[in-house]
Amino acid sequence: MKRQLSILQLIALTFLAFIMGVWIGDRFSEATPHLGNEEQGRALYKLDYALNIINRNYVDSLSLDTLIDLSLDAMLYSLDPHSIYLDPQTVKREEEQMVGRFDGIGVLMDKHNDTARVLQVKPNGPAAQVHMRPGDQILMVDGDTVAGQNYPLDKIIAKIKGPRRSNVTLGILRPGDTTARNITLRRSAIATPSIDYYDMLTDTIGYVSITSFSRTTGKEFRHSLQQLKERGMTHLILDLRGNGGGSMEAAERVANELLPANRPIVYTQGAHRMREESRSYGSGLFSTGGLTVMINENSASASEIVAGAIQDNDRGMVVGRRSFGKGLVQSQLPLPDNSALRITTSRYYTPSGRCIQRAYDKGSTAYMLVHYLNMYSDSARYLTPDTMPYRTRNGRIVYGGGGIMPDHLLHAEMDEKVVYFNQLKEAGLFSEVALNEVIRRWEMLMEKYPDADSFVEKYRVSDTLFDQLLQAGDNKKIERQAPGIAKYNNEMRHLLKAHMARYLYDEAAFYRILLPDDSELHRTIRFVEEGNGVATTQP
Repeated sequence: MKRQLSILQLIALTFLAFIMGVWIGDRFSEATPHLGNEEQGRALYKLDYALNIINRNYVDSLSLDTLIDLSLDAMLYSLDPHSIYLDPQTVKREEEQMVGRFDGIGVLMDKHNDTARVLQVKPNGPAAQVHMRPGDQILMVDGDTVAGQNYPLDKIIAKIKGPRRSNVTLGILRPGDTTARNITLRRSAIATPSIDYYDMLTDTIGYVSITSFSRTTGKEFRHSLQQLKERGMTHLILDLRGNGGGSMEAAERVANELLPANRPIVYTQGAHRMREESRSYGSGLFSTGGLTVMINENSASASEIVAGAIQDNDRGMVVGRRSFGKGLVQSQLPLPDNSALRITTSRYYTPSGRCIQRAYDKGSTAYMLVHYLNMYSDSARYLTPDTMPYRTRNGRIVYGGGGIMPDHLLHAEMDEKVVYFNQLKEAGLFSEVALNEVIRRWEMLMEKYPDADSFVEKYRVSDTLFDQLLQAGDNKKIERQAPGIAKYNNEMRHLLKAHMARYLYDEAAFYRILLPDDSELHRTIRFVEEGNGVATTQP
């Protein structure tokens, strides 16, 4: 959502062109259009004059670096909802996410009481090899104290990361210990997969959940398809719910695995970008067979490319709720200090010619309002002005202008008894209580359940732990609702157990416990077993 501009941002905007002229003009002179000399001179003179006035008269001292960042941030937010300025730290972090790996020690951390704390340890990584575990507090990094210093978490993480095969020494304090210990770890490449889970749901129905699209997604997806086909998969449920997108190239590779040869996947075009089209090249592992794609209101961008390609080619069925509606393509242009501008340069279109971008001409509030209505009201499907019909490969009518509308709608469950359950989830209490239990009982849990299989099969949430969850809700002033607790007791216990499994083992263990309670997935399985979602095209 767009932010409201502060006074400082408005001031910074008045000389943005000056900054842009100094920083960007020469660097991108061959790639971007320039103002005419006379027009540019007038604009820069006015902005330079205004800058001098601000420097001489503004009530507070001003940092040029801060003004530059605020200027770029504010200007890009004024263009469209998805053009943004990225500072150097964000550029590096997002590049690691896109690449699908980083060099580090293999832990997930948060900040707790002004101290970095380990939440999750990646299996087989450097941290796991020296037996780090959830709850360990990071006091020092290579001799520098980072606890109790108002040290930003991202800077602590940056200090811990480093070149592969280099060493880093941490001072850690384990819960229950009275003295810290020093451990030295050898950094290595840490994978960040975009597919956390795949498995067979029945003897013939396979399942793959893609949580984001990175450079490794195509390879990961192909591997999962190979494994599932060997286990007898004849129908695939591809789960893109909550997938906010990522690499368009990765989306094209996923679609390629599912389409016969020479089928259109997506094309892009903009005022300063010629039309570019992507088509399948016939090497897909699952170009025939049953296919169902699950989406919801938080499926965006690359997810919508895949869903749109499957729908427009009549390759399978799209199930769920209307997707987010992001059809803008951003290009990332670097700046000299390793920051970047991510600006919208074109729109993407599904094979039938649909642009599924939601309207944003009425401002960010209206833009996000439609998204929230899609989340909480099935009637929101009628609020987006789909004015022009398009036809799929087999002649079915589909519409653009506001996300991908599923072929089969999974209505959101409206149950007042689920309100309490949702309030606990939104407050993060399942994760919090699970983490505290794992930290307190680590030795006992790992001795009794040495692997994920034993934990998934045998562990049961005790009444004592469940009461701790309810008490945590009381502490957050969330009013207990007895009917909701009674109806969703099992689901609440399973979610608590799933979060414990994530901290103890990995993401796959989390999904193994959670999916049996996924009502939308179960409705989709029934939809498939009734004969829907079958392939409608042949090579």
